[in-house]
Amino acid sequence: MGGGDVILTVPLASRQQEIEGQIDELNRRVRGSALFFAAVVGVIGWVIARSIANPVKRLTRATTRIARGEFTIPVSTRQADLLEKFVAARSVDELAVLESDFNRMAVELDVQRGQLERTHRLEAWTEMARQVAHEIKNPLTPVQLSAEHLLRVHSDRGAPLTPVLQGCVESILKQVRILRQIASEFSSYASSPVADRVPTDLGELVLDVITPYQPGLEGRIAVMVETPDSLPRLTLDRVLMQRALTNIIENALHAMPEEGALTVRIERRHDDVQLVVEDTGVGLEAEVLARIFEPYFSTRVTGTGLGMAIAKRNVELNGGTIDVTSQRGEGTAVTMTLGQTIPSGPA
Repeated sequence: MGGGDVILTVPLASRQQEIEGQIDELNRRVRGSALFFAAVVGVIGWVIARSIANPVKRLTRATTRIARGEFTIPVSTRQADLLEKFVAARSVDELAVLESDFNRMAVELDVQRGQLERTHRLEAWTEMARQVAHEIKNPLTPVQLSAEHLLRVHSDRGAPLTPVLQGCVESILKQVRILRQIASEFSSYASSPVADRVPTDLGELVLDVITPYQPGLEGRIAVMVETPDSLPRLTLDRVLMQRALTNIIENALHAMPEEGALTVRIERRHDDVQLVVEDTGVGLEAEVLARIFEPYFSTRVTGTGLGMAIAKRNVELNGGTIDVTSQRGEGTAVTMTLGQTIPSGPA
C-alpha cells in the first residue's frame, strides 16, 4: 500500500448508451401521446362542428322550402324527434330548441295560410252571392207580374186559353218562385246578420218549423218530434235558428225522394242542449261529407249549395256548433249543440 498507483475503471460507455435509449423511448412515447391527444381533439372538434353544421344546414334548407310555400315537415322529423329527446334530457342544446321552434312556426304558418285562403274564398263567395242575387231578382219581377196578369185576364174572360197554355203559365210562375228562393238564399248568405239572442223555447221553435211540413209528407215520410219533459230555455236568435233548421230539414227530405222517416230530437248533454235531425235517406259518401259545409257545393242539380253553409253560420252565430255524420245507404244525422241555457221560468 506504500506509494503505488491505483487504477479505477467505470463502464461509462455502456451506461451512456442505456440512458440515451431510455431518452429515445421517452421521446417516442411523448410524440405518440401528443399525436393521440391531437387525434382525439380533432375527432371531438369534428363531432362538435358536425353537430352544429348539420342542424344549421337543415334549417337553411327548411327556410328555403318555406320561402317557396312548402310548410309541411320543414325539418327532418326523425332528426327533430332525436333532438327534442336530447333537449328534454339535457336542456342544453340551443340548436335543438331552435329546430323545434322552427317546426312549430312552420306548422302555425301552414294553419294560418289555410285560414287566410278560406277567408279569401268566403269573401269571394259572399261577393258573388250578392251579385247573383241582385242579377236574378231584377228580371224576375216583370216575368212574374206578366204571368200573373195573363192568368187574371184568362180568368176574367171565362178561361179562353187552352189547358196547355194555362199549364205553361203556371209552370213559369212555379219556376219564378224557385228562382226567387234561390235569390233569397244567395242574399241570406251574402248578408252579415247579427244574432239578436233572447230567451227561447227550443221545443216550440222546432214545432213551428216542422208543423207546416207534416200535411204534405203524410203517407210518405214519417215525421217524429222528440223533446224531453223538462227543457231549459236557451238564449237564441229565433229567426236564424229557424232558417238553419229549415235548411237542414230540406236537405233531409231531398235525401228521401220516396219513403222514409224524419226524426227531430232534442237531448240534454250535461250543460248543453243538442238538437238532432235524422233521416233514413240515401246518406253521403265520405268525400261529400268532408265538403258538406262548403259554400256552393251541392249534390242536387237544382241546389245552390248554400243550405248547410247558412245553417252552420246561423248555429255558430247562436254560440253553438254543428256536426254531420252519415253512412251511404243508411241516412244522415245533423247534430246542433247549443249552450247558454237559462233557468226555466217566464221569459
